[in-house]
Amino acid sequence: MNQGPAPSRKGLAWLVVALFGGLLYLGLDSKHAPEAVALTLPVPEAPAEGAGVVLEPVVALRSAAPATFDVDPQAVPTAREFLAQYYGARWPEIEPKIKARALDEPYHFTPWESVAAEFASKAGLLPEHRAAMIQAKLHWVEPLDAGWLHDQFGIAGWDGTLDESELFAIEALVEPLHEEILALAEQFADRTEAYLQEMWQRGTYLRAPFTTMGLSDRMGFHSQSIGGHGWALTFTLTTEDCPDIQPLEDELQAARDRRDLLVIGYLRDRLRR
Repeated sequence: MNQGPAPSRKGLAWLVVALFGGLLYLGLDSKHAPEAVALTLPVPEAPAEGAGVVLEPVVALRSAAPATFDVDPQAVPTAREFLAQYYGARWPEIEPKIKARALDEPYHFTPWESVAAEFASKAGLLPEHRAAMIQAKLHWVEPLDAGWLHDQFGIAGWDGTLDESELFAIEALVEPLHEEILALAEQFADRTEAYLQEMWQRGTYLRAPFTTMGLSDRMGFHSQSIGGHGWALTFTLTTEDCPDIQPLEDELQAARDRRDLLVIGYLRDRLRR
């Protein structure tokens, strides 16, 4: 077993969600103001592959003509000024939800079609995010530590001390179940990756200039944001849209429960000696 330290057992499934949700775009890459363009707000009807949509409640244009505006190449607006034009009448509702100092910095707009291909490689899990997801599903630490065990399993009468031989004995005891849990955790990460790629291909993620913050209250078992070139994308996966995820979560929980019972049984037997 070679996994690293894990956080607490409760709420770990939301770790990645908390870390990634609401990420602002990563840098303003354009060195020059773009040529004047007429920008059309996207309407989420039959999105093109990789196009992205602004999810409800942001877009209310299904029965109205898309709004357009021109970007003046001679005057680079701040992000706040640009977004006020972009969202029009909805800006007063959205603006208070955006917490970013960069709102008052120059914002260089880059047409989505010019940069969409660069986002294809970012749509899935980065290696470090995949590793963190797997570790969170393990609910275990290595090397095993008596203090961590004491925090996780509050056995009455146990002072939280274990010698090295006892730690090795617990590791050996749970090894088969640990390997089962690891395989399930890797399967969970694989399925999450597949659903992220599917969301990219279908264009059903949230996309907006500057940031997606404040645009949707959608929650799920996994959410992540990526950005660049003045664009921000948020991918939120729900169990309703990913029907095989909840059975996998249940299987993981059952395996962890069996492993934890072995640990508790060992610690209680130790107290009886």
